Amino acid sequence: MIPYSLHVAVILAVCLAFYKLLLQKETYYRLNRAILLACLALAFVLPLIPVPQRFSLGIAQAPEPELVIPVSTVLPTAENFKDAGEIKQGPVRQQAVLPATKPVVPEVPVIQQVLKWAFWLYWCGVAAFGINLLVQIIALLLQAYKKPAIKDGIYRIVELDTDKAPCSFGNSIFINPEKYDWETYNQILLHEKVHIQQGHSFDLILAELMLVIQWFNPFAWLYRKELESNLEFLTDDEVLHHNEVAIADYQMSLLKVSVPNFSMRITTNYNQSLLKKRIIMMNAKRSNIHTMWKYFMLMPLLVVLVCGLNKPIAVAGPLQQGGIKIPGKMNTVDMSHGTWYATIKNDKVEIEFKADDNDENHNWSSSSNFKLSDFPSLPKGAKGDFNLTREAGTVAFNGSFDGDQGIGHYKFTPNKDYIDYMNKQHLSGNEEDIYFSFFMMDVKKEYVAFLKANGFDDLTKGQVISMTALKVDADYINFWKKIGYKDLRPQQLVSLKALKIDEAYVNDIRKAGYTDLTVQQLISFKAQHITGEYINGLKKARVKVPGSTEAIADPTPREIISSKAMNIDSAYVAGTRRAGYKDLSYGQLGSMKSMNISPEYIKSFEAVGYKDIPYNTLIMMKSSDVTPADVKGFKDLGYADNELPRLLSLKRQGVTPEYIKSFESIGYKNIPASSIGILKMQKITPEYIKSFQDIGYKDVPVNSYWILKQQGITPEYLKGFQALGFKDVPLNSFYGLKAVTPEYVKSFQDLGFKSGSLQQFSMLKMQGVTPEFASGFTKLGFTDIRLNDLTRLKMSGVTPEFVTEMKQKGFDSKDINKYIQLKNFNSDADNNYRIVRPKKAIAAPQGQQQGQNN
Repeated sequence: MIPYSLHVAVILAVCLAFYKLLLQKETYYRLNRAILLACLALAFVLPLIPVPQRFSLGIAQAPEPELVIPVSTVLPTAENFKDAGEIKQGPVRQQAVLPATKPVVPEVPVIQQVLKWAFWLYWCGVAAFGINLLVQIIALLLQAYKKPAIKDGIYRIVELDTDKAPCSFGNSIFINPEKYDWETYNQILLHEKVHIQQGHSFDLILAELMLVIQWFNPFAWLYRKELESNLEFLTDDEVLHHNEVAIADYQMSLLKVSVPNFSMRITTNYNQSLLKKRIIMMNAKRSNIHTMWKYFMLMPLLVVLVCGLNKPIAVAGPLQQGGIKIPGKMNTVDMSHGTWYATIKNDKVEIEFKADDNDENHNWSSSSNFKLSDFPSLPKGAKGDFNLTREAGTVAFNGSFDGDQGIGHYKFTPNKDYIDYMNKQHLSGNEEDIYFSFFMMDVKKEYVAFLKANGFDDLTKGQVISMTALKVDADYINFWKKIGYKDLRPQQLVSLKALKIDEAYVNDIRKAGYTDLTVQQLISFKAQHITGEYINGLKKARVKVPGSTEAIADPTPREIISSKAMNIDSAYVAGTRRAGYKDLSYGQLGSMKSMNISPEYIKSFEAVGYKDIPYNTLIMMKSSDVTPADVKGFKDLGYADNELPRLLSLKRQGVTPEYIKSFESIGYKNIPASSIGILKMQKITPEYIKSFQDIGYKDVPVNSYWILKQQGITPEYLKGFQALGFKDVPLNSFYGLKAVTPEYVKSFQDLGFKSGSLQQFSMLKMQGVTPEFASGFTKLGFTDIRLNDLTRLKMSGVTPEFVTEMKQKGFDSKDINKYIQLKNFNSDADNNYRIVRPKKAIAAPQGQQQGQNN
């Protein structure tokens, strides 16, 4: 678990660096959100993906990759590797697991103890952060369903009585309504509703789960901060883009709400410490579509990470019947004794070995060919004994042959002198059965001494087996030193030999102009079957340097590798040029090929009059599965060419010509392209609009319905007000009035307040004025009191109880304004300063509800 966690930490760090360097300042907030979530998920998935040996970049050194070397069946002798260089993927009938490549693990008790404590410390941290997250969720749910709340469509507005900053979680908005004026309160609700509509709580929960597992990783905490920041940028942009909200007013509301009382981490907070960044991003210039190339750089980066960090998987060889797998100490089967089955074929004896203690979880069997001359006397007809001795030890066979078929038992005894010699060579790896592998591969002491003499001091036992099997000899090592590669590692030599990279191949690549490739680049070239002919074809294509219209440069090794991986050749380059794309770079060509954009796809749009499509628009069209029929449909509806890119980008959201045309039946023709996406995002249908038309709201701008849908205003809600006499009221008068219900208004009308406007009732609701509050004054004889008077009374702290108290003290007036003046006078006297009342409605502080006669 610890290595996996470190692997995840590395990927998160790289993805964070990529985001901050290239994407952080881009205003594609929705795309940035997708990238951040995708990278977060991939960071935990990618380490689990094995990489074929030929694609491995060999960056990770501990543990080293597994190597599967092809043999006739499974367990080989050195003779079986004459043609082991060609790497293929093929079916494997059986595999013999032999220990090999492992890092040097110092057996120091102190280090082992430290690792043990680190292991327990990690899980203690996971438990602590997991419990903390669970407590936060429970606390929010309790608060959401115990506090008073107002149901607003899909939203629940939970009214707080504390100074906590506004926030949202799930479908609940937590806010203290008494702290804000109407305009600020409305903008806060709009902001938090966008958070809820777009499911931002899901992002934050994922980020918190990441921190539970990656609590020790500082980059994980930074990653969460960037994810949260982007959600705020996205929400700010959505509020300003789709609502009648002035940017200056909105930024001022942010400043008003900017208080230090933050909410829980798993909530989306209206108040953020990144206020300055948010304001900067609101005023930032919109990103140009030509910067989209940055996003396409993420995929090759992740591929490099996978190839560089992940464990390679076994590769099969030219003989498809089996292979020898050489991992770390994974096998627990004792291979030194078991059953043998043999077949004599000409001058060869094929022997299959099968371990005695195989079970359903650990199986081992292997076949290998030996010379018949190695066995001078085989028992035939009756059971007998015979041996095979090599430097590593002796295998004692017991059994018999019936004709060419034999069966019996075997036992391997290692050579003590051989073991002592190998121990003195300090080969890393302490697998118990490694010497049986040495025996089968016929690893000689002379060969190990040869490797040591050539500078390979840190050999593992697995590397020795691999190099023996592939016959990495003096001539092969000297060849690489002669052409300039003097510090090759054992694993590189194994890869070079397994891929059959020889002098002819190196010369072929060098003749194409690439004389200073690294070993890894050379391995990647051969693994991708890149030849000099392919390279020359790319060079003849004369692809231009990015950002230049004249300079032409030879492709870099990385561009060659990526082009080959994407099957980009000179024919594809020529085809894109004939289609009008003459100045594409290798990166852009790769992006087009990865999207399966062919010259034929490009030319198919010429038939509908859509020519010279910008590169970035073409990428967007293909990713959204745009067809010529879609383009024709939009053009037939009257949309100009400059409006098509926006419409085509909405194809992925389900915007089609049929969807737009469906609004014509209710009178909405030529809907601006900028409004179509809003309608689709809010799931506004012709039926929804018609329901408003049926109650008298006709000729309403189509954008108004987005606000109505966002605020949960329905025809039934409006009918309630119409029944109270509010007819022919413009729809925009209902914006932000969802907290005011027909029942609330009727309760005041029943008291005699018949002529109040919707805005007046909204102010009453915001100030917490109730029918009981109003009836208290009418009972005291103030029969001509107005709605505005009720608002002023509430703001001033004048209550029926206060008026009653003043009357008892001798102050009796029929003018309600006198009591407001008296309340203000008493407050001034108590505080020795004059109170200046704000123009906006602000809830009066508690405790100022009693006057004082002086």
